Amino acid sequence: MAFERRCMSDHICAELSRRIFDGTLKAGQRLVELDIAREFDTSQTPVREALRELESQRLVESEPYRGTRVRATSRQEMADAYAVRGTLEEMAARLAASTIQRECQEFETSA
Repeated sequence: MAFERRCMSDHICAELSRRIFDGTLKAGQRLVELDIAREFDTSQTPVREALRELESQRLVESEPYRGTRVRATSRQEMADAYAVRGTLEEMAARLAASTIQRECQEFETSA
């Protein structure tokens, strides 16, 4: 049986990410550490860790004395991201097709 343990900061990070992606948290919306800590019934330390992780993923941005906000994504960033994703998916498809072709040839020679 698989059992997954996650620390509180990972749980908070995952939940805030989900809310950003599903639009519950809007671009520009302020994220208040104390409010988040109360919601998750924890101290501010795991919240700070989660927010740092979200900042490293470029989902939020923090400014000294101004707090943390959900980061807005420009049209150009979205276009760039889709272009990169398309290239990666094309490469993955080519590699998968090559592997499948090789496995089919090996199966035919062994049959």
